[in-house]
Amino acid sequence: MGRFLNQTTFATSSEPYSAAVGDVNNDLKPDIVVANSGANTVGVFLNKGDGTFFNQVSYATGYYPRAGIIADVNNDGKSDILVAIAGSNAVGVFLNEGNGTFLNQTTYATGNQPFSVAVGDVNNDFKPDMVVGNNNGNTVSIFVNKGDGTFFNQVTYAVSSHPRSVAVVDVNNDGKPDIIVANQGSNNVGILLNGGNGTFLNQTTYAINGGPFFVAVGDVNNDLKPDIVAAIPGSNTTSIILHG
Repeated sequence: MGRFLNQTTFATSSEPYSAAVGDVNNDLKPDIVVANSGANTVGVFLNKGDGTFFNQVSYATGYYPRAGIIADVNNDGKSDILVAIAGSNAVGVFLNEGNGTFLNQTTYATGNQPFSVAVGDVNNDFKPDMVVGNNNGNTVSIFVNKGDGTFFNQVTYAVSSHPRSVAVVDVNNDGKPDIIVANQGSNNVGILLNGGNGTFLNQTTYAINGGPFFVAVGDVNNDLKPDIVAAIPGSNTTSIILHG
């Protein structure tokens, strides 16, 4: 019936800002990765198999990690960790050693104060690329994957004020992943359509009532078209932009 039991809590480090779920040790059990902003770490909670988790194992990031995601960026069948490190103007990549432990991060310079990171194959070469929203830089950064889990230097595209969150989804059904960005300082959502070779057109913006912090994409009205959902803490609302 969609009902849930009361929460069970697990201790993190200081100021956990975001969480992601994925099987990081290939035991077919989903694990948890948390970005601990106040501790400058990411914490990995391995699943015991009964819905409970072992204590976190922490890995050092740069200053103030804001968002962490899980993706296999070097195509070895093992889930890696990517984290936007706001205070270091960098994105960190932790490659998985294969048993749920991770190598030290490799960092890539971003724009000013990256708050979010997403993954998608933006140039259709079957390699997952990174997209980063630079909150104080008013840009998004594209990092094209070289194929071995390392990335070329960023290419940036201007967006509106304070892009807090990004998503990578094909919104116009042309088989090319586009970028959706929550522009908190401009009270809008921006869409950058993929030009076809990993480059992007200038953003088109859609006004919403308040400054969006997070954005997600899904078909909310079952018309087989991707819609946009934005969370707006300043007005205590969620906005839905239906696909035309």
